[in-house]
Amino acid sequence: MADRIPLLEALPELAAADAGDLRIDAAWVPAGPFLPERVAGATGAIVVLVSGLVARTMTLDDGSAAELLGPGALLSPPGSGDQERLGLPGYRVRFEALETSRIGIVGPQLLAGLAGRPKLVGALLAGCGRHDAERAAMRAIGRLTGVDRRLLALFRLLAARQGRPTPDGVAVPVAIPHRLLAELVGARRPTVTTALRALRHSGELRRLDDGTWLLRDGAPPAQAA
Repeated sequence: MADRIPLLEALPELAAADAGDLRIDAAWVPAGPFLPERVAGATGAIVVLVSGLVARTMTLDDGSAAELLGPGALLSPPGSGDQERLGLPGYRVRFEALETSRIGIVGPQLLAGLAGRPKLVGALLAGCGRHDAERAAMRAIGRLTGVDRRLLALFRLLAARQGRPTPDGVAVPVAIPHRLLAELVGARRPTVTTALRALRHSGELRRLDDGTWLLRDGAPPAQAA
């Protein structure tokens, strides 16, 4: 069920851009696969992640890659499903909420109203640039030598975004399965499992009983094999 929330709740970075009177529809999605465009309902709407964590996975033939999207990230457009308009038959995109997440729907009427608010449009574009920087960091992580180094870099990125300091290190309160970790760092699942075992033995990273993760605070970068 959708409710109305201030646009600033979905995009806090707009606080200085005169958005205080604007409101958008928002809805909760449970953990698991979902279709952003179906939740949005309206054609031409922009779907933004308000809270939670979402994995976007791209598949082509027998290859796949994934990225993690945090609050403020745009989920749609483009939507999920076939993306053959890009000239790649069989290329598909799917979304999976890794925890109960909230999404906001910026509808066509609100978008039309932004025409007279150049400062707000500029702030929206700046927010897109910030998320593009995180996506670029993910691409750089996927090119590191050694899957153990890729995993450590990935969890450092997650810890910076939503980690919680504890006496034993930084808790990363997200249950990410080995399957998804493999897609995120560009490796085979068995290789990821082996690398995680080595990181657990070194004390740098371990999985907790509830499926979440603990990154040792101040852990030095792993050395390339």
